[in-house]
Amino acid sequence: LNLSELVQQIFLKTKEEFGLKRNFKAEIESGISSSVDRMGITIVLMNLLENAVKYSTENANVFLKMKQNGNHLLLSVSDNGIGISDKEKKKIFKKFFFLITII
Repeated sequence: LNLSELVQQIFLKTKEEFGLKRNFKAEIESGISSSVDRMGITIVLMNLLENAVKYSTENANVFLKMKQNGNHLLLSVSDNGIGISDKEKKKIFKKFFFLITII
């Protein structure tokens, strides 16, 4: 699976949908291939991008970065939204935990 192309496609689709409300930028290293599950990585990446939009204000920056580092893949989505409190960060990886956020 050409992961670079897939990530680029997902990024552009999200940018097209929300681009007028947010400032999207990406650094996607070309030529990265992987045997990851296409549907699984698509769902994860779309959730990360949609959450970056959902929990940020208009004109916020949403930044996606993907690069290969040896045998590892580094993929990050960042934004300058409201963030998660330190107290809640400890809970977010627990199964079925849902963070209630008021914007």
